[in-house]
Amino acid sequence: GINAEYGRVVDVNEVSMELCGGTHVSRTSDIIYFKIISDSSVSIGTRRIEAVTGHGAIQYLESHFQSLERITSALKIEQIGMAEKTVEILLKDLTSAEKKVRELTRRLIQRDSQGQNSSQESDTTHHEGVLEGQKILLVVTKAGEEETMLRQRATTLLQSKTNTIILVVSGVNVVMIGNSDSFHCGKQLKKLLEEVGGKGGGSQTLGRGVFSHFGNDVLNFLKQKISLQDK
Repeated sequence: GINAEYGRVVDVNEVSMELCGGTHVSRTSDIIYFKIISDSSVSIGTRRIEAVTGHGAIQYLESHFQSLERITSALKIEQIGMAEKTVEILLKDLTSAEKKVRELTRRLIQRDSQGQNSSQESDTTHHEGVLEGQKILLVVTKAGEEETMLRQRATTLLQSKTNTIILVVSGVNVVMIGNSDSFHCGKQLKKLLEEVGGKGGGSQTLGRGVFSHFGNDVLNFLKQKISLQDK
């Protein structure tokens, strides 16, 4: 058993016997309410449970209820009980919309990569050249494309361009992708960007970075540096 000389022993018949490790109450009614707020693993076989009781628990619940009221107001939900169902519907609609956007983006990228748009019809231009003895394709698209879209665009182009490094630029954002054992995309992109005040880096097959700015001066620099010829 537990030696009482080490501290106060709390003994609940046939349920639990342990040393008192902290705050205690005179009666269970002092607790008012007990709410577990976290449950985490401290080590193998040991978990840490945190809870609030008494007035702290009431304040905790009031705070969460106020947050729920603000959410229902923002979503124009008349009854709080409908909040969960409304959020489920919104998340489902958002997932569907994101899927459609990804598919439309894929089609646009594929169309650009196949050269189906003329320069007058497309915001994307393709240029071919050589960098450090490696064939390279520079794609300059409209500003505002996120890195995820740039990587998708580069990956799609890489599938149809054998032994070619793909360099995609959208505004100040830039991505370089390739599969060459003798060409390190991260290091080469970092080197290019540093010459025009940009920053970047990455792995053998993927380089990412940003220009300090992007204009005709930077585009001309890339064309001269990589010996590009318009496609």
